[in-house]
Amino acid sequence: MVVRQIMKLALPDGTERWLSANATPLSQPGQDALYGAVTSLTDVTDHVLAQERARHSQMELERKVAQRTQHLQDALARLQLLQVELVEAQKLASLGSMVAGISHELNTPIGVAVTCASSLRDLMAHTSKMVASGAVSRSSMQHSITTAQEMADLVLKSAEKAAALITSFKRVAVDDVSEQRRSFELAGLVDDLLLTLKHILKECRWSLETDVEPGLVFDSFPGPLDQVLTNLIQNAQSMPLAAIARKAAH
Repeated sequence: MVVRQIMKLALPDGTERWLSANATPLSQPGQDALYGAVTSLTDVTDHVLAQERARHSQMELERKVAQRTQHLQDALARLQLLQVELVEAQKLASLGSMVAGISHELNTPIGVAVTCASSLRDLMAHTSKMVASGAVSRSSMQHSITTAQEMADLVLKSAEKAAALITSFKRVAVDDVSEQRRSFELAGLVDDLLLTLKHILKECRWSLETDVEPGLVFDSFPGPLDQVLTNLIQNAQSMPLAAIARKAAH
């Protein structure tokens, strides 16, 4: 058996040395009793100090790596937060654009409905006065009834158009904000989206045609799909025709 022990030796001048003590026990062949030992002392100060420097260097390297890793993780967390904020800002911008477009589109049917309702009220007031005075004829009464029916039809059509716009906007807005998974018909989703983007499509120098097979029901996330389609349309609307033609060629 060889016993090796590292020892630190303090010298009178205050310096320290490291020694490696080695001992090999000696015994007669076939006997367990020991009669001596061969010992040696080796100065391993340089080796021990080199190991110590290597250990400190390793610890310093690990500290710097851990610090750098933490900095990278913090930077990644900030980037992820910024990405979320940018996505939310883009959603709000798209939503604001849709609100402006829907408001513009609603002006027409609501204006028609208000005008027709006002005219209908005036017509009914005039007819009521004629009836009260007894100065109404069969032909004038028939004319009033026909005109009232036409106005009522216009009010109803305008109200239905406004309701359809609001319903489409509500579906698109809820999908964009919630980003929840649900079942939806692809054709209906595309139609609702195009209805909310009608104000953008009116200003385009190109036409948009859709060819979606009816009855295709997806179980997915309609919000991100709305966002992708909206971005495609808005990017195409702001892109020069030459660039669109080059992309279409590729």
